[in-house]
Amino acid sequence: MSFKSTIRVVRPDTDIEFAGFTPEQKRHVNDVYIKTGKLQTTTTESFDGMTITIERTFTTEQDFEDYRADPVIQEAVANILAAHEANGHVPQVD
Repeated sequence: MSFKSTIRVVRPDTDIEFAGFTPEQKRHVNDVYIKTGKLQTTTTESFDGMTITIERTFTTEQDFEDYRADPVIQEAVANILAAHEANGHVPQVD
């Protein structure tokens, strides 16, 4: 059974960039999760550019738990949350 995670981030204005994974972190996600079929991800931006929605669908709940426990992902998430907080972004996780 698949497991889905949705994250929405609203920024205060379009002059502030959304935080994201570094190129190295993106490669890690691609190699470990996407290429192996454990994860599919889509990112959409609202028409006004104020909100992004990231939908991640994991093949199993265990794949999701492995992703969350991955030290590379934990570091990335900590850095992203700190950047969001510093810039006044409001992340919402479903």
